[in-house]
Amino acid sequence: MIVRLPLNPWLGMGLELSVLSLLIVALHFYQHARHLAPETTRKLFHLSGGLTTLALPWMFADVWPVLLLTAITVPALLTLKYVRRLRNSLGDVLYGVSRPSLGEIYFPLSACLLFVLAHDQPLLYSVPLLILTLADPAAAIVGSRYGSLQYITREGRKSLEGSGAFFIVAFLCTSGTLLLAGRAVDVTVPGIALTLALLLTLVEAISWRGLDNLLIPVTGFVFLTLLLAANLTALMVSVLLIAAVLVAICVPWSQPKR
Repeated sequence: MIVRLPLNPWLGMGLELSVLSLLIVALHFYQHARHLAPETTRKLFHLSGGLTTLALPWMFADVWPVLLLTAITVPALLTLKYVRRLRNSLGDVLYGVSRPSLGEIYFPLSACLLFVLAHDQPLLYSVPLLILTLADPAAAIVGSRYGSLQYITREGRKSLEGSGAFFIVAFLCTSGTLLLAGRAVDVTVPGIALTLALLLTLVEAISWRGLDNLLIPVTGFVFLTLLLAANLTALMVSVLLIAAVLVAICVPWSQPKR
């Protein structure tokens, strides 16, 4: 049984929208004060905004407040993107990057979809969203700073170092959350974490234009549901198969950064 905060749904929605708005304003001023790169500011919002959505299962018992939050958030983000005056001010937190991406739209949509699919099952909501929130920025930071072995994707080049960072953080998010949720400490925990981390590393590697913000949570939910019911043999076979696919896709195309 979930122990929820004693919040009126309207108050909870107002709190969530206020926090997200304050984050955009704070990051806008911080970006200009510290002369941050647009990609850095975007990832900071991805991280901080994603952490706020992790609280939704403990704030709302019903689905409708999250649907309404999404119906407000998505048009607001599109307004920041397409209204020039706003894009050149507060919108630069998200839209200062030159690469085309709809990741900021996919994120609230995926959080809403996860909430609906995993209703009253916070573990199935929290793990995929936590991986998206933490592992994706980790991959971007490590890849941009230390990525020397690169491979070709539909979106361009990514690095093995960045994908490795994604895998490590995804593994820690999964195993740590499973243990905190009371999962028995046995070999199935690392088995589930290894399989899910490898699979979502593959999803992140082949995603383009921000689609990872949608594909990672949805794929994570589906496979975590299956993995929690799988036996050890199935887990180990899954780990080997996914690892083989990753190696087959990434290694032959990897080359030193020029």
